[in-house]
Amino acid sequence: MMYNMLTVGILSGAVYAISTALYAFPGANLLLGMGITAVWGAFMWIVYVFLVTAMPRTGGDYIYESRILNSAIGFIFPMGAFVFWCIYWVIFGGTTLAIYGVNPFLATLALRWNRPELLGMANWLLTADGSAIVALVMLFLATILLILPVRFYTRIQWILMGSVLLSIIVILGSLLSVDQATFVANFNGWARQFGASGNYYQHVIDTAKANGFNPSPGFSWYATLGVMPATWFLLAWAFWSVAQAGEVKRAENVKQQFIMIPGAGLLTAVVWIVIALVAISIVGQEFIASLTFLTFQHPDLLATSVPPYTSFFASIARPELDLLVAFVVMAGFFCSTLQIDYNTLFMPVRNLLAGSFDRVLPEAFSEVHPKFHTPVKAILFCLLVGIVQIAAWRFIPGLVSTVAAASFAQQAPLLLTCIAGVIFPFRRKTKEIYASSPGAKYKVAGIPLISICGVIGAGLIVTVIYYWATVPALGVADPTALSFVVGVYAFMAIYYFAARIYRKRQGVDITKAFHELPPM
Repeated sequence: MMYNMLTVGILSGAVYAISTALYAFPGANLLLGMGITAVWGAFMWIVYVFLVTAMPRTGGDYIYESRILNSAIGFIFPMGAFVFWCIYWVIFGGTTLAIYGVNPFLATLALRWNRPELLGMANWLLTADGSAIVALVMLFLATILLILPVRFYTRIQWILMGSVLLSIIVILGSLLSVDQATFVANFNGWARQFGASGNYYQHVIDTAKANGFNPSPGFSWYATLGVMPATWFLLAWAFWSVAQAGEVKRAENVKQQFIMIPGAGLLTAVVWIVIALVAISIVGQEFIASLTFLTFQHPDLLATSVPPYTSFFASIARPELDLLVAFVVMAGFFCSTLQIDYNTLFMPVRNLLAGSFDRVLPEAFSEVHPKFHTPVKAILFCLLVGIVQIAAWRFIPGLVSTVAAASFAQQAPLLLTCIAGVIFPFRRKTKEIYASSPGAKYKVAGIPLISICGVIGAGLIVTVIYYWATVPALGVADPTALSFVVGVYAFMAIYYFAARIYRKRQGVDITKAFHELPPM
């Protein structure tokens, strides 16, 4: 459960969702939108619960789709999503730590000690160069952790979770210790250090309005549902532990999986809603939306480079404790980023292993190191892919704005797994596995619950895909990002069929491997 909550970014996810949703959909009821996302998302998580308890030693979308749906589908989409696009998340990890964590700390330190060079460094972290360097450092740290035996990670996870929870408590405590009037006064005092004058808080709102942004257009159901992609961006991944099912005791236990997967997702959503409620009440929804709009659309109109994130507001709210608050928050984001990067390498390694076993990928990916007992070659391959992706993101024009494309692109296998869940009880070759699984007894009016949840979960995924593909403010609806997504899956399709032909010439029909079903 901790693993899944850290995966979805219980700290960074809230900060991202609040600013992104209020900027893209100022007419949204943020709390309602987050709640709808979590409840609707639970149906998809339940599909994963029933699939992993039916096949507890071979968890993951690669198996679910290649065995229940089709071998080509099962390779192309999970490999594209959970190898290439999964590793692409290291860029999000780097920007998250640089912008949400290290920047506020260095800026606070610079103002406290009157060190302009530290402020310059803080501003540098807001650039693509700064984020890329941080991303590389965190990528190497996560690689080392992944190469070591898993028992090292299981010990470190307690430290990661503890630091993240402490950061959340400090953020909430700092904001709740003041009222909105005090926060506005403290924010204005903080902004004066950068040359701002008067009520700079109100100036931000007025400037945004003067440039065509309406931070309070009134309630809209369209906007409220638009909160879903900003929330689902990270909340979706509460099922991440399915890839580790082979190492989890009693993985076939339905109750245990409900706690691990939907439990982790719903509890994380509750934490996010609390953080959002506090941020709106103390900082102000109009101000957050306006500051985010100006940061992305008109940064030249701001007196400071302050990013519109709750993590920075917490230190600004209490100027006498700003350095302590900023340090604790930075430590929390460091631990959150390390976990995100670890997970973005862990899942690709498992998929590379599976593809190697099925003879579609090179056999080297399934070799286990005799000392570390981990697939070091597959891990180093993922490290190389991560380095190339960070370099491409930094130097290829148009890719800097495509970070959100990672989550958008990965919706494809989630949708396909929901479809696999719908037909799992009815396909001839999988009916027996379903019938013997612990989830077979869960039905509604005689219809398997996994099928019902699969249909409802697919509805959520189609909805968020629609928003991502049509709303430019979410960072995906541009030709570069969409072409990037299609291009990756096209490459995976070419590779699969080329490998199939190559193996056939060797006398190996790889499609027969996909007829092999996991033990019941």
